Amino acid sequence: MEGVVRFSTPMLFAIGFLLIFLLGGITGVMVAVLPFDLQATDSYFVVAHFHYVLNGAVVFPIFGALYYWIPKMTGRMLHERLGKVSFWTMFLGFNAAFFPMHVLGLLGMPRRSTPIRRAWAGTASTWS
Repeated sequence: MEGVVRFSTPMLFAIGFLLIFLLGGITGVMVAVLPFDLQATDSYFVVAHFHYVLNGAVVFPIFGALYYWIPKMTGRMLHERLGKVSFWTMFLGFNAAFFPMHVLGLLGMPRRSTPIRRAWAGTASTWS
């Protein structure tokens, strides 16, 4: 069976890297367009883009490399099913945590929390 792609754990992490980095790259092209950049500057959209590009470029390939190389270095196979569970947990958790930041940024949520503190300054003493 030569030429058949197996979706083992390292391959899933490599594909996850490509998808997350692709989404980060697409948002980077969006931020490069001046009218959109004026809307998204200093918003959570930029934070989401930053996390997609950096985490997509670092975390997923590292885990893919670990799942690929540790069995070769130690001679002991890692549990494939647990590896796939860890991939899907990381992939879905990453997107659940950072994708809504794109929407929040488009809705105008500022990147830094100082304006939020000023806007909610009177309510903190009311609630406590």
